[in-house]
Order: sequence, then structure tokens, then C-alpha cells
Amino acid sequence: LQGLAIIGVRITGIEHEFSTIPNVNEDVVDILLNLKQIILKGDISEPTLARLHVKEPGIVTANDITLPESVCLVDSRQYITCLNTHGNLEMEFLIAQGQNYIVSGRLDYVLPPGFLAVDAVFMPVTKVNFFVETSRNFSLEESFKKSNLTSEIESLLLEIWTNGSIKPSEALSYSAEILENTFSLL
Repeated sequence: LQGLAIIGVRITGIEHEFSTIPNVNEDVVDILLNLKQIILKGDISEPTLARLHVKEPGIVTANDITLPESVCLVDSRQYITCLNTHGNLEMEFLIAQGQNYIVSGRLDYVLPPGFLAVDAVFMPVTKVNFFVETSRNFSLEESFKKSNLTSEIESLLLEIWTNGSIKPSEALSYSAEILENTFSLL
């Protein structure tokens, strides 16, 4: 299934991921890991920029990001970093639509100069479980008594967990559509 994710970040004054940022608690690697956890939803056709600019000391969360109109946050409280003193923390984020999980090393060639790659988690479905439940059909029971047959109905129960960017019913519907399109090619 398709999803949105931050695939790259440009931090003012930072050239590589093993740097530290003045007046910030976390190093760049920790910030990249925190950015990976931001869940976005929306509809974009091409990679889009978002910005963050913080000057006051305090906790910096996903809510501090200025997003384009077509994109919104699932959890605006997602922690990014903490600014210790008055300073200037500026970031630009590259948001893209994709599917699956793409490690940062495979994104390096796509990013503009100055951007650091972020592992992209595009997957809106986090877990799926299924059960097959067997039950007797009592409405047909009488008709089978004479023939010594039993009537059993099997039901498929699906449990779908998502990251909040889509509803489980939408995930099932989109998945069924993908499956139908795949089999129609055969």
C-alpha cells in the first residue's frame, strides 16, 4: 500500500549525519531516527518540501513543522529534539509518496544536494492477523438431519492494525483492489 514519509532532511549548518548541532540535546543520527517515526497522511504526486524553524528553547515536536496543505500529521506530538537555549534550528524536509520500507542508502541518489537521507517507512499497515472460525448453520440443520450430513460455515476473521494514516477498512479495500488488478493481468 502507498504511504507518505520523510525521505530527506537538510539541517542548516550540517554537512553529514555524524555532526552535532549547537544548543541541541540530540546529535543528528538521533534526530534522523526521530524523523523516521513521524507519520504523515495526505495526497501528493511528487516530492514536496516542508520546513521547521525554531528559535525558542524547549521541546521540538512534529507540530512545529510547517507542512503543505495536502499533507497532515497523524500524531503532532512526535518528539524530534530539544533546543537548550535560544538558538536557531532550521530544517527542510523532503516528503514523498511510496510503498514498503526504503533504507537511507538507497535514497542518496534521489535527494538534492545538502539533504541527509532518512529511512523511509511508507507502510500504513503495521500488523495483520487472521482466524478461520467454524460454526454450525442452524437454519439448514433440519434439512441435513435426514441425510446425516452436518452443515458448517467457515468465516474468515481479519484483524488489521494501521499507523493511523488510513483506516483498517480502507487498507482492506485498497489491498483487495491491488490483488484484483494483479490477477486480472493473468
